[in-house]
Amino acid sequence: MLKKGGTFKSIDILFSLTLFSVFAMAVLMVLLSGGQIYQNVVNDISIQFESRTSVSYITTKLRRCDTNDSVRVEMFGDAEALFLTEVAADGKEYETVIYLHEGDVKEQFTEKGNHFPPSTGTTILSVQSINFSMVDNSLVVIDYTTDEGAYTAYVYLRVNGGNT
Repeated sequence: MLKKGGTFKSIDILFSLTLFSVFAMAVLMVLLSGGQIYQNVVNDISIQFESRTSVSYITTKLRRCDTNDSVRVEMFGDAEALFLTEVAADGKEYETVIYLHEGDVKEQFTEKGNHFPPSTGTTILSVQSINFSMVDNSLVVIDYTTDEGAYTAYVYLRVNGGNT
């Protein structure tokens, strides 16, 4: 851009500054939109992780209690709950009760028959609704709805289903 006389023309400087400004604005827009997209992806993954991990926790509890007559669905408080019975080494029976209370899936672990008010359980998951049902005493169906959608989990009980 140097001319024979060693001077710059103002049009050359203006063109260079304009080109640099357009490039800088494009880079800034890409960075800002990329940051927003990244934040949305992180939020979605976090929500899905929480929901899947919580239901995975419940299904793992079910699989751990896969013995004869150790899983049942009954009323607890105002809703149906999942009752999981375990026998300790000393012969005492303990129950894990998983239930819905005020928009939260909660859990209580107590000696069989000793239940506390539903508000005292440990929160596992926040949901709009959750329903437990048993099909032929061998399949537990967990239907739950969160702010992100409705989901269903199936757990086949091998012992109650006849396959040991």
